[in-house]
Amino acid sequence: MNRRIYRQAERHVWMAWLCVSVIACYVFFSMASAIERGLFPVVSRFDVLSIQHGDGTVKVAGTLIKDRACEVVGLRAMSEAGPSLQVDYLDRPQGAPPYTRPVGASSWGPWRVHHGGARYVTLFAEHRCHPLWTISTTLAAFQVKPRYE
Repeated sequence: MNRRIYRQAERHVWMAWLCVSVIACYVFFSMASAIERGLFPVVSRFDVLSIQHGDGTVKVAGTLIKDRACEVVGLRAMSEAGPSLQVDYLDRPQGAPPYTRPVGASSWGPWRVHHGGARYVTLFAEHRCHPLWTISTTLAAFQVKPRYE
């Protein structure tokens, strides 16, 4: 009787190993990006040094310290309401791909952000350091309009 139970259990062990492997891969890939972003950031410091207000726009510039040699996939700005904002990168020709900066300290901008009445703007960068996933970095958040305007 016991032998029959063991034989039947042996037939289904591969299914259990497959399930455990799939779950382990899912947990690894869902957490690995966050762990990598926390332990090995691409940009360790991003400072907004200049903010110039215009009509529905704000022009920003500053400095950054890049720690890893990763390729820039994209840059974006978001308002506190959530929608993506239009950004004109005045430090490169219009329509040119994002510039991948070398490791170390460098300056960035000016960038013109069309805030559309938003009070706060947050800048994000997306980098590719390896083929598995991209790393999203919150670069800076700044106030566009005074709080009680």
